[in-house]
Amino acid sequence: PGQQNSTAALMKLQCEYNRSSVWQAFEREDDPYSAPAPGSCSAKQATTRGLAYADTLGRLFAQQYVQRTAPRPVTGLAGCPRGSVLLASDSVQKNQRTTQSVYEGLCGRSPDVDEFPPPAVLVPSSPAPNTPFWLTAGICTSTGVLPRLLAEAAAAFPSNPRWHELTQAAARMAGVSGHPVPPGNRSAELLDNVMDCAIVHTCSGLEDTPAELVDAWGHPGGDLFDTGDELETLSRVWPLEYFKSKGPAAFRQFASLYYGYYFQVVLQRMRAMVKYQSSGGEQPPAMIIQVMSDGNISPQLAMLGLDQAAARRPPYLSTLLFELLSKDGAFAVRTLYNGAVQKPCANQTGQLCPWAQFEALLAQFVPPRKECPEFWNAWSGTRL
Repeated sequence: PGQQNSTAALMKLQCEYNRSSVWQAFEREDDPYSAPAPGSCSAKQATTRGLAYADTLGRLFAQQYVQRTAPRPVTGLAGCPRGSVLLASDSVQKNQRTTQSVYEGLCGRSPDVDEFPPPAVLVPSSPAPNTPFWLTAGICTSTGVLPRLLAEAAAAFPSNPRWHELTQAAARMAGVSGHPVPPGNRSAELLDNVMDCAIVHTCSGLEDTPAELVDAWGHPGGDLFDTGDELETLSRVWPLEYFKSKGPAAFRQFASLYYGYYFQVVLQRMRAMVKYQSSGGEQPPAMIIQVMSDGNISPQLAMLGLDQAAARRPPYLSTLLFELLSKDGAFAVRTLYNGAVQKPCANQTGQLCPWAQFEALLAQFVPPRKECPEFWNAWSGTRL
């Protein structure tokens, strides 16, 4: 009730800019949420405020890894010479422009399409060599195993002890936002949509968000918002939790088919850097920036056993970092999520996980070729 939209003057300032990225032209489209008026924003469009945050993130990377005074300078990254950075992005406008802005903050210039051609950067509609197709979750469908496992987990979700909380939260959220109460199997969907709306409106400066979804500082929050966030995130990671409850083998099978192949990409690139640091040769990229959906980050957190981090939806510009470090010929990995050091390795007490242990942790989730031919048929022809 009383919801504003992108016809507001404030949104004109945030949405009417050159929407195109260096990789793709984006024209203004009518905002479906402002109909019948066209509005100033397009669906899945980044705002100027969001892009400023992305540029700041890139500048923070530069301070941390590139500048001469950086606490963790990365060999070969100063000045961002050709081949030192790899980029990948979901193809929607907001993610393309976020990728571009992070790079601009890091390197002080826009990406060059000769170095970063669109097919090498943007996720395609189906797996293909030399594309970042592996940013898409759930591609291992041809054997029929993953669809069956997903259906099994969905059928078991109402037996979750927190199912009743989920449906009750959705009913409360429906009342606050002026929507009909959804059926139980669409409770998480309503929570997701309303919280997305609350975040966008509040962070854009529109003063129309229901008080129940705003904290004392005017940010998205409050009891209902926080509860909805936790329960909606539970629905995202539920299949992983369900199969984890059935034992390590069941968990590894599901996780590998759902998104474990992404870890093969991470491992192959880190192995290339270990080889280069150990024996020389052609230097691989020193930094890899991959802009993906929050729905891609949550499964990684769950597979790494970072349950506390996985319990809440990743906010915009959430950053999961794997730092490969070396000293005296030994390698280790530091994992950070939104700036906080994580401990994904068994019995890890300090900030670092030995490389061999980290490698084994990720490798267990990589599916065999026969179980995910979609990944291997495309990845086998892919260069770093």
